[in-house]
Amino acid sequence: MNIYKFIIGSILLLFTTTDVIAQETQAKEFSVNEAITYALENSFEVHLAKLDFLMNETDIQISEAIFDTFLYGEYSYSEDNLQTASDVTGAEGLQTNYNAQINKKLVTGTDVSLGYSHNRNWTDSAFVSVNPANEDTLYVDAKQPMMQNVLGYLDRRKLTITKLAVDNAGLDEKDKIEDLIAEVEKAYWQAAARQETVRILDDMLKKAEELHAVNEKNYDVGRIEKVDFIASKANVLGRRNDLEKEKVTLKNSLATLKRLMNFDDSMDIMVRDKLIHKTPHVTFEECLKVAIDNRRDYKKAKTDVKIKEVTLQMKSNERWPEVDLIGSLKMNGINSNLSSMTKMVEDNSNTYYYVGVEVNVPIENNDALGNYKKAQYGKEHALVWIKDVERKIITEVGNAYRDYMLYNILVEQLIEVSTLQKQKLEEQTKQFDYGRSSTKDVIDYQREYLLAQIEVVLGMYNYEQSRVELEKQLNILLDRYEVFL
Repeated sequence: MNIYKFIIGSILLLFTTTDVIAQETQAKEFSVNEAITYALENSFEVHLAKLDFLMNETDIQISEAIFDTFLYGEYSYSEDNLQTASDVTGAEGLQTNYNAQINKKLVTGTDVSLGYSHNRNWTDSAFVSVNPANEDTLYVDAKQPMMQNVLGYLDRRKLTITKLAVDNAGLDEKDKIEDLIAEVEKAYWQAAARQETVRILDDMLKKAEELHAVNEKNYDVGRIEKVDFIASKANVLGRRNDLEKEKVTLKNSLATLKRLMNFDDSMDIMVRDKLIHKTPHVTFEECLKVAIDNRRDYKKAKTDVKIKEVTLQMKSNERWPEVDLIGSLKMNGINSNLSSMTKMVEDNSNTYYYVGVEVNVPIENNDALGNYKKAQYGKEHALVWIKDVERKIITEVGNAYRDYMLYNILVEQLIEVSTLQKQKLEEQTKQFDYGRSSTKDVIDYQREYLLAQIEVVLGMYNYEQSRVELEKQLNILLDRYEVFL
């Protein structure tokens, strides 16, 4: 009894294992949304686009470096035993210096320096009143532009231009990703069309085989001529050849889709979604409004106008003279006793103030005037470009919309033609069964119905292609998928 249980268990295990292996070796099936999502997660093009965006984004951090804080430090020690011509300076001297300074440009355009220094001098000269001498100095220096770059005008606008340029670069990378989405979706529907064509050819092969089987029996009993027997056999071979060629074409289409998805080449895939015609309900005016709101080239053109406007403001400011307000404050203390000297600094008993104005006025100023005129032309160029982009959008959206509407009408007509061809074939087959039709007529009608079905598939494929192209022109494909940029 146990032996029988063991044998039955082994058989069940064998079938289970075989079923698991069969499932593992099955082709991976994707819907169109799953295929696009997989491509976005694994495609090298998307990864490169994201890296390009991140590299461009670092330009903002680089531009902000103008406001970075810098710390400067210095230490030095010297010992002087050189012979001199006078006894006043002494025969030996020691000097130690410490210096620390912080430099910072503020958003107001102000250059500020805050420093501290400590110097210790010793000499064997008898003519020095304080020996050793410890000197501590605290100082603050500031330089404030009053005309050119007043309140950091130029510095902040340089940063603004960089941010706008990065925004435009981000739009370029989004365009690349959306191009991939469109390419994957078009490849998906091409594979779906080939898959449907294979099904149609396989169905027509079965019909051709059924016809030949009937003719073979009739030929054996002498009910039909040899020419009908040969014709039906040739028809079977022709349909079989068509099916084999279409299978190879389907494999090529799936291979293209796998490449775009960056899917493992050693594994097979299948498309799950089928070509289904849905009548569109959208007007050209609605499409144009969506395009104006979403087209990235239009956004880039508008951003470029802002960049040129800010550049013009900067070049206008650069024509002004350089007038800088300079200020400096120092406090120090000198004593042989370190603690006593430090108290003198804290009491602010030894101070130095300086306030001044520096003016730099170019006489001809050709460089600034030339750059200002160039910026004026640049802004005008940007305004003309945005008008050209508007015309381009109207043309491209109009062309894509008309193609979309055309293929919609064609598909509806092709479906009707295919339905009529099917009815015609069914009636002719009935006539053949009653002996009132020839093999040639049935084969011709089969071929006409086959071509009609393939025309429907091709029409629906073109319809899907035109839909994807229209959505690409509207720049709405990317919004369906969460893509980090």
